[in-house]
Amino acid sequence: MAIGSQSNMVIYQDQFYSGFIEAVDTNLEVFNAASRGAITLTTMEHRGQQKERAFFLKHSNIYHRDPTSTSVRTPTSMSADDVKSIKVKKGAYDSFTLDSFVDQGISIEEAVFLYGKATAENIMEQWRDSAFSSIVGAYDLAALQAGGADELVFDATDGTLESSDLINAMKLLGDKSSKVRLWVMHSAVYYSLMGNQQASTTADGVADMTIMEGSVATMGIPVLVVDAPALVNDNGSASPATTYNTFALTSDAITVEESQIPRVLTEEKTGLDNLVLAIQSEWSYTIGLKGISYESATKNPTDSQLGTSSNWSKIFTSKKDLPGIMIESQ
Repeated sequence: MAIGSQSNMVIYQDQFYSGFIEAVDTNLEVFNAASRGAITLTTMEHRGQQKERAFFLKHSNIYHRDPTSTSVRTPTSMSADDVKSIKVKKGAYDSFTLDSFVDQGISIEEAVFLYGKATAENIMEQWRDSAFSSIVGAYDLAALQAGGADELVFDATDGTLESSDLINAMKLLGDKSSKVRLWVMHSAVYYSLMGNQQASTTADGVADMTIMEGSVATMGIPVLVVDAPALVNDNGSASPATTYNTFALTSDAITVEESQIPRVLTEEKTGLDNLVLAIQSEWSYTIGLKGISYESATKNPTDSQLGTSSNWSKIFTSKKDLPGIMIESQ
């Protein structure tokens, strides 16, 4: 079969980018506002496979100064480290018969515009899934697990999520619990919590509020309900067979950067039963977690690899400066 050359190419990138940018801009504003800054989606291109951010480690070299003393004081050294984010590369290749556009009364230009919007929505869903795969993987580090040296995972697998679980989990951040900006829950957990609060017989009015307002009481912190695959744990033959991961996130807990805007080419193909429009695109995004660094030699990781704890390393000294708390429940 003959191979199409440049003379066969019809460029519809402008229509694709118009649809793509319109959808991305709308979703970025909504998502960033809804997360109250806990999950930040931005557009920022960068070179290389990783992005590094250097910082000074916290120190305890502050001394009590005696205004009457002229004694010589030896300076202490400052220590620095860096946190690495990781770039993920994706692509899409689709084709459509031109006849399918004609039957719907849609021009090729309009179809490519709509395809750009649909691609943007799919990309942002992939951003979300990769982000939650990353934080679930990082919080599987032994030090952050229940009973670990930097415990930030609360075990509530003895039942479905209760109001008391939210309170007890927040204790893990101590005096920094006020930094929590957002709860992230799977819909199954959210409605289990709603049901448990509705069944409450206490005199605090929680049950009445749940029914009248159609929402759950979450200590005044908003909830982002999202059915991301990483929030569900398949425990196989173990009991319980399925558990869920819920997060209480602090500011800038997760950062997703559109590190390469989509490159797209379109081609009209002949020699088939019907004329076909093929569209191929590729793009990249970078995932970062506050105070936790991607330290694996594996570049361009899959969601499964992002969800592997050995690929992550806790860098910030205090657990109170990390992304927040995770609760595992039925």
